[in-house]
Amino acid sequence: MRKVFLDELPRWEKGEGAVKVGTINWNKCIGIKVPFIYGDLLGEIEIVDYINEGSRVIISYKGKQMNIFSGSLREGNIGRLFNKITKDFK
Repeated sequence: MRKVFLDELPRWEKGEGAVKVGTINWNKCIGIKVPFIYGDLLGEIEIVDYINEGSRVIISYKGKQMNIFSGSLREGNIGRLFNKITKDFK
């Protein structure tokens, strides 16, 4: 099972801009720890930064940081952070 629990993150509210109401406001998520389940791993990742260009989020887990698309984080595609998925040649 792969799941990142984003239900408690700050959301856009009416009157805050032309962004869809109810979607995650990534700029306000910096410093928040988010629980996850990735196979047999349970823990929390921290949202370190948000890069508006390209909708990228920098996350951290046990001192290792990763740059990931916000959509990939919502879908739970965080296997590279734990070295479960790698692009290295074997």
